[in-house]
Amino acid sequence: YDHIKLHENDQLIIYEIYVADFTENGQFSGVLSKLDYLSDLVINAIELMPVQDYMGNEHNWGYSPTHHFALKATYGTKHDLKKLVDECHRRGIRVFLDGVFNHSSLRIIQYYSEKHHPDDPYYWGPEFNYDYYDEKLKLKPAVKYAQDIVRYWIEEFHLDGIRFDAAKQMDNYNILYELDRIGRSSRRNQPFFTQAEHVPEKVDITKANKGPVDACWSSP
Repeated sequence: YDHIKLHENDQLIIYEIYVADFTENGQFSGVLSKLDYLSDLVINAIELMPVQDYMGNEHNWGYSPTHHFALKATYGTKHDLKKLVDECHRRGIRVFLDGVFNHSSLRIIQYYSEKHHPDDPYYWGPEFNYDYYDEKLKLKPAVKYAQDIVRYWIEEFHLDGIRFDAAKQMDNYNILYELDRIGRSSRRNQPFFTQAEHVPEKVDITKANKGPVDACWSSP
């Protein structure tokens, strides 16, 4: 249903969904079963909280990813997510990915060193260094990794936007500009939406103020 014209960014009514407890079965199929209900509410975009693989014993709604290119297995298969996105588009509902690009689980395969703060209960996990340049590879590995993540999820599943978790902790507008660019080029002829969670709210992160993203999202 890529031929269906979706709502522009200034017309969005977004409904955030945690797949694990949105319905009884905690799967993409459960979300699919509620699409007519969401349509009746005049919702035209859903924002899926992290669906990438994360540690099951961490009660953090998926915000400690372990495999950025893999789905949380309990949510369903790639086919299930593609079917959900397709049915959303058929109803004129856009689908956004909640992207965790500021940190990861300690069990992520790319992280080999010891915990930096083993006694700190508020330590989120290893953070990505987007400024590090590898002289041997002649590139910035973290930037390349993030680019590949965005390109994969947008092109494989035809997602329509990204919410950047904890953008304040990323503290790097350049990577946000780049990921916004990658997302738009990957989505081709459909509108694409980027928003940054920034606590406290910082309006200069938005494009209206020459920033990298369309909107700023702040938790109270």
